[in-house]
Amino acid sequence: EMTADAETTTYVPPPLMLVSGEFVCPTRNLLDNPGIYFESETESMEYEVCEAKCKNHDDCNFFWHGTQSSATTCRLFSACDSLVREMGLEGDLMAMPRTPGCVVANPIECFTVSMRRKYLTTA
Repeated sequence: EMTADAETTTYVPPPLMLVSGEFVCPTRNLLDNPGIYFESETESMEYEVCEAKCKNHDDCNFFWHGTQSSATTCRLFSACDSLVREMGLEGDLMAMPRTPGCVVANPIECFTVSMRRKYLTTA
């Protein structure tokens, strides 16, 4: 998701995979209502659907998509202060970035041109 900046281009990065397999965030970090979505006859639970559910919820910072006892499942988390291994799970735990970063490959130039200005004017 690209946004035009006065000096350089910034973007919000796509979701980042943290771990794959049987690991998820603790249940205490699940979002309320419902926090867990299962594929049903009326609703598909593909990866893109799970990502969109997280992206559309302001408090969602992590999501897990995969199978839970052969049922396609999506879990939304507000935080992820540790990893928990759950037998019978197979999927990917993703972080949902919310803040823009630089497209510039040179981190010093990125900070000098745009991030320093933002840091100094918002402090």
